[in-house]
Amino acid sequence: MLKRINKWSGGGMTKLFVIPPEMACVVLIAAGGYARTEGGAEKVATSILQNITAGKSQDVIVLFDDSSVQYEAAKLRGEIGAVHDTPAVLELKRVGYSKLKQVVIGAAITGEEEILGDYSHLQMIFMRIDTRDALDRLVARPEILKVFENGENYPVVTPPPDIVFINQPNVTAFGITGGGTTVAVLDTGVNYTLSAFGTCTCA
Repeated sequence: MLKRINKWSGGGMTKLFVIPPEMACVVLIAAGGYARTEGGAEKVATSILQNITAGKSQDVIVLFDDSSVQYEAAKLRGEIGAVHDTPAVLELKRVGYSKLKQVVIGAAITGEEEILGDYSHLQMIFMRIDTRDALDRLVARPEILKVFENGENYPVVTPPPDIVFINQPNVTAFGITGGGTTVAVLDTGVNYTLSAFGTCTCA
């Protein structure tokens, strides 16, 4: 399964989080560390550019501009009076994403790249790029928004800010660790229908 886990630094910077491909929602948060490439200004993570320039193949997550697909999906939702994506809207997106990807693949993929994974309901593909020329050719396409490095990252903040916020280190200093205590959490879940979550349909 392709995934990227949020990476937090002292500045609270997040790179990318992708949920499983069978689901239709994705959270993508751009961060710093992007370099200019020929025809594709600041679309590529600096680490990718450095590695591929050094002759190392790179497995990357390619994010497409799906504004046209989202426009058509919103139009269909309006026509059928749907607040969220219905099966018909999801199918429209699937077809739209497929056409979008095929346009780019047909024009920019020449054999120096390999498609490792496609995600029918996400505006992205997982691929391996072998050369700098192939990378430049890909990011020169206006349909490409970003090229992310594939990998897993883990929290690096020490101590976590939420622990400091509740004064846990101060309490622990007195020998109070909470050992042997049972904690129960009752949660009614997330109201994904709120406008802040956009058109996400995943409960």
